[in-house]
Amino acid sequence: MVRALSVAMLTAGGPPAADTWVGKVSVAPGGSVSLAGHAGSVRLDGELAQEIARLRTATVEAVGDRDGNYFRLRAYRILDIDGAKPTVGTLTQTNAGLALNDGVGLAVPLKFSSRELARLQNQSGAKLWVVGKLLVSGELKVLRYGVLREPPGMAAPAQPAAAPVKSATPSKGR
Repeated sequence: MVRALSVAMLTAGGPPAADTWVGKVSVAPGGSVSLAGHAGSVRLDGELAQEIARLRTATVEAVGDRDGNYFRLRAYRILDIDGAKPTVGTLTQTNAGLALNDGVGLAVPLKFSSRELARLQNQSGAKLWVVGKLLVSGELKVLRYGVLREPPGMAAPAQPAAAPVKSATPSKGR
């Protein structure tokens, strides 16, 4: 059973906007980010657009100001990644190991493979999406994750933004 913690609206600051757009993420060869939905497609603009660019093919709800085919992004919520609802939060280091702080309650302890744990050990402060399975211990066993934003002061990683943790978990290479 995949556990989805409550997903908080991710904001860039400022008052909420009136326009909402739901669609699949698409990134053009030139790097422009779009959301394609039932009512058409809009090109995203704003500081959060680069986070959404890392969510190739995910379904996202965007909040912002629409101007023709452009959508000035103020906030977004990930609705679906390959049929699963992810939890989004900040990776934190605790005495017990890595945890995900979604801003709603206590940080959720994460259980990674040793390989993934080594890869993320120095990424405290990064914004991640995580899909996993809640264990009896209270840990979230991470099945898939992706880095939405690097920790402050770190350059972009050489690895893909989305990484499967178990080789048996299908991934579409986001």
